[in-house]
Amino acid sequence: MDSETVLANLKEPVVAVGRDCEVAFANERFLAVTQLSREELLGTAFVHLESHVEEGFESLEEAVAAVRRGETDEERVAVTMYHSEEAPVPERLPVEVRVTPVVEDATVTGALLVLRDVSQREEKERVLRRSQRRFEAVLETPDSFIGILEPDGTLVTANSTALDLVDVVPADVAGEPFPETPWWNHDEDLQARLRTWIDRAAAGEFVRFEAVHGSADGEALPVEGVVRPVSGEGGEVVSLIVEAHDVSERRESQRELQRQNERLERFAEVLSHDLRNPLNVAQGRLSLARETRDSDDLEAVARSLDRMGVLIDGILTLARAGDTAVEPAAVDLATVATESWETVAAVDLATVATESWETVATVDARLRVETDRTVRADRDRLGRLFENLFRNSVEHGHESTTVTVGDCADGFFVADDGHGIPESDRDQVFDAGYSTATEGTGLGLSIVETIANAHGWTVTATTSGDDGARFEIRGVDVAEPERDE
Repeated sequence: MDSETVLANLKEPVVAVGRDCEVAFANERFLAVTQLSREELLGTAFVHLESHVEEGFESLEEAVAAVRRGETDEERVAVTMYHSEEAPVPERLPVEVRVTPVVEDATVTGALLVLRDVSQREEKERVLRRSQRRFEAVLETPDSFIGILEPDGTLVTANSTALDLVDVVPADVAGEPFPETPWWNHDEDLQARLRTWIDRAAAGEFVRFEAVHGSADGEALPVEGVVRPVSGEGGEVVSLIVEAHDVSERRESQRELQRQNERLERFAEVLSHDLRNPLNVAQGRLSLARETRDSDDLEAVARSLDRMGVLIDGILTLARAGDTAVEPAAVDLATVATESWETVAAVDLATVATESWETVATVDARLRVETDRTVRADRDRLGRLFENLFRNSVEHGHESTTVTVGDCADGFFVADDGHGIPESDRDQVFDAGYSTATEGTGLGLSIVETIANAHGWTVTATTSGDDGARFEIRGVDVAEPERDE
């Protein structure tokens, strides 16, 4: 079998350039690609093929000339060719042309060009480049310390945020055992724990950790992070990713919150004892005085003392509402709402079930419950939240106010058909002391917001469909009802 027969049967397009730079040979695949007949092509100048090349023909000419002069045994040139064949072949193809010499009697007599479609290779390279860019973008997250490890704990690379923390460059730490790098070598116990975390992650476990790093300026930096395994196609762990975040601000916030809670607790103790005791004495003396005589002055004193008691109760509730010891459990929203309404009403209530909601009648107002949702909440505090919202609706409503409790997207709402809240006032109704009622303490809605915040919820004031007030509590964890074993 001669070489020309072999070339003619190659699947890649092949063309040969002769001694005078004319086309001396072309296989059937090349003719199909260019849609030329053999008679049209053979004997024509190689330069005529430029019309079939969109980009790169000049480089191809230079490569052919260098090979024909005997300057090189091989050249590879990337070109883009017009492709005349019908779909699904695209009209333009990226092609790699391999140019090699044709030798006869130890003399270079021409050049052989073998064309290879590299579109799939280029697509893979594009995908790889995109993946690399995404990887680099994730790696260089400015608020995370990230390292890539071999499964044995050898550091492959670390992001600039981590490198800057200990003032090193990649060459200082790449290839080193991770526990021996400057992030960890200040504490032997921490190094030992890190080795354990690496072993667990290399076995396929997702490991969470806490640590304290020493920064380049000597500051201790508390971090929380994870060591997570990366699996290959066969399920084996091929690398480990270590990612950590600076939690110093969060921990300082927690310490400050604890200090605030301690101050609030001391304040609550003052309210409970140092203020309430003399108030009780004053009320007792007033009661004795009213046994012997009655007057408008004594009535005014009684109202003032009663108001002082209400204020103390409200401030005490507000001080204790933000206690961090929230113990959420699955509670039935309708049950807590109904019990809270009964507490506010302080009268015997008649409950009438009607289809999917309940109406609780009172002297001046009624409650309508339109929820069967179970939520995770501190039952006592949720009750106080409802009580303060109900009091707000009754105090600012009319004689036949209806208050509705229902579901919203990720929580619940309390709405009434009263006079509503002006839009200009909705941002300040939760401020302590804000009230539009002459007898109001201005603490009820502040207590509502404090209880919501303690649960991690948000509360907003808006308008109801009846032009009344509507308070939406969102971010609530909806739960399955707890069942007795």
